[in-house]
Amino acid sequence: GGGEGGDSDRQLCLFCFAERDAQALLATVQARDPRVGKSARVSTIGLDKVYRLACDSAGASDGIAFRFVPDSREVNAALKLQSEAGGDSQRFLGVPVFQA
Repeated sequence: GGGEGGDSDRQLCLFCFAERDAQALLATVQARDPRVGKSARVSTIGLDKVYRLACDSAGASDGIAFRFVPDSREVNAALKLQSEAGGDSQRFLGVPVFQA
């Protein structure tokens, strides 16, 4: 989106691990900035393709920033576990990763 520092042509690609989170994020963007929201969309893509896209654009000056958005249920579960262990229940430093 637009902003200071001449980054008006910069694109932000958010990769959500849950479709409901992607749809909620899209609705938020469309409500906050209809101009940007008009061109925003949700698409399904395999993680292997996301990885290739991120690697291909690393170091390139193509104006695309990639961000991974964790599943909100996993974040809430991590916050609950952290709280039960006596930690801060309102924030989580980093991105929680769970292994089955």
